[in-house]
Amino acid sequence: MINKKTRSVIKYLVNILAIINMAIIGLSPVWGWDTWRITETVTVVIGVLGLVLVEQGIYKAYKGKKEKKVEG
Repeated sequence: MINKKTRSVIKYLVNILAIINMAIIGLSPVWGWDTWRITETVTVVIGVLGLVLVEQGIYKAYKGKKEKKVEG
C-alpha cells in the first residue's frame, strides 16, 4: 500500500504532467512541432499514475469493509 506522502507526490506529478502536456499541445501549432508522440506518451503516464491512485483507493475501501465485517 502506498503511504500518504507518496500519494501526495503522485497527485502533484499528475498535475504537473497535465500542465506540461497542455503547454506542448498549445504551442506545437505555433512553433510547427510534430508532438503527437510526446503528448500520447505523457497521457499514458498520467493514466498509469491515476490508475495507481484509484487502485489504492479501491483497496483501502475494500479493506475497510472487510474489517467491519470481522468486527461486527
